[in-house]
Amino acid sequence: MAFDLLAGVCYFTITLRWGKLTRLDSYTEGTDVLYSTNAFHISSLDLQLHLPRLIPTHHLERITSLELLWKLNFFHPRGSTAAPVANHIKALWSRHGDSSITSRDSPLHALCELIPQMFPRLQRLYISYQCWLESGCPLEGDLISVAETAFLGPVEDMLRSYRGRRQEGSGLELNVAIQHGAWRVMLAKYRTLLGSELRVESADRLARGRFWKPLDDNGFGYWICCGWEDTKAFGLDYWFMSNWGNKWTEVKDIF
Repeated sequence: MAFDLLAGVCYFTITLRWGKLTRLDSYTEGTDVLYSTNAFHISSLDLQLHLPRLIPTHHLERITSLELLWKLNFFHPRGSTAAPVANHIKALWSRHGDSSITSRDSPLHALCELIPQMFPRLQRLYISYQCWLESGCPLEGDLISVAETAFLGPVEDMLRSYRGRRQEGSGLELNVAIQHGAWRVMLAKYRTLLGSELRVESADRLARGRFWKPLDDNGFGYWICCGWEDTKAFGLDYWFMSNWGNKWTEVKDIF
């Protein structure tokens, strides 16, 4: 079922399991099943930032499965008539490495701070960066690691906050999807760093898929997934060297 809020400005969908609801006698039991057993998909950034104003806190606290689309900017192909999206990426690149960035400066940091507060019982979280993460200023070196720190660092801090609040074994299952080109270069990085210990899942010989990024030596970490297809815009080799740095890949690299 889909819910259209604020005349279409904010939109999210819920995949419902109706089997139990037909047998419930009370509103309380029904809402508990609705919020605790279904996956919520939220595509509007504004809705995510202001969700407590629209849905009572005690309902949000019951949600266990969540899928979020983060459109912090967007690349529009030529001729596109899509409405412009505020560019929150440029400010993060201009201040990368600045530890003073807070939730007041960035929707990314605000969401990573809000999510554990809004969804304390969350068990499964899928985040898709539906935006162009590249800086726009190609550089040599390890640019992919700078992007990793800027855009995945706040998410990793959020994941650690969940771990700190819960008992061992009840952590958050996290998947984060980034644009295809960046994912391929990041995969090359972790294949170099981890070798045969890298956990990879793919059904098409690594054209797409996901790999596990460990955050400690005890199995704590999360999946980094191949997200939206950016390589068709400029060709399959546009990202090999300059767009994400040349430390982990070379022009001759073919995956």
